[in-house]
Amino acid sequence: MVNFKDKSEQYLIASIVLVLVLHNISMLSWITYPFNLLATWIHEMGHGLTAEMLGGNFNFLVINSDTSGYANYSFFKNGHNFSKGIIASAGYMGTSIFGATMLLFRKKDTFVRVFSFLLGVFMVFSLLIYIRSLTGWLFGVPFSALLIFVGLKNDNELNSFFYNFIASQIALNAILDIKVLFSVGNSTGGVSGIQSLGSDASAMSQLWFAPYWFWASLWLAVSVFLFTYSFLKPLSASKKEKETPQISN
Repeated sequence: MVNFKDKSEQYLIASIVLVLVLHNISMLSWITYPFNLLATWIHEMGHGLTAEMLGGNFNFLVINSDTSGYANYSFFKNGHNFSKGIIASAGYMGTSIFGATMLLFRKKDTFVRVFSFLLGVFMVFSLLIYIRSLTGWLFGVPFSALLIFVGLKNDNELNSFFYNFIASQIALNAILDIKVLFSVGNSTGGVSGIQSLGSDASAMSQLWFAPYWFWASLWLAVSVFLFTYSFLKPLSASKKEKETPQISN
């Protein structure tokens, strides 16, 4: 359960409130803009890496200035609709799982300390290998540097707040952007070859079965469950971590 006396949990609550407030005040959208691009990056990397794991080739990734994007992939002999359906669902579900995993591990001090650094390094890797858009580079270079900087700082409070804010932003992304899932004609994301079918949910309805709103509703329900569970049931800190004094520089 959430311990409201725990400073890291206070950071989490503050981050969730801040994300919700900023999301609903358009004039302050510039504050969350880079974090929205981060969510897009995770979403599209989910599409592309899943395509790679299923035997396809993840060719490149495009992030647009309006926070939309797409992952271009190719399959030998165009692949199979089952595989394409998995890839289409990997964007929203991948983002939700990523954010929920962060929330689950928020009490693990060692994980929190190294997460920003490793994510920054992985973002550098994706810049060099996959990202093929100016916005992607203008976002990726400074943001990866920020992640690596925070990860190298021996400041538990800074790491905790930054970690919890990113976790909140990512975990809430699919829930807050539900209107995109229910937009049949939306073609601002997905994977090359199916983004022309509309939103990811619309693509699922044509690749597999059931109407687009079924998939949108299912993904929303799973995202809400993952967020709620990971918020209420974080993995407890180890005994050693509890006994280790917090040191800040």
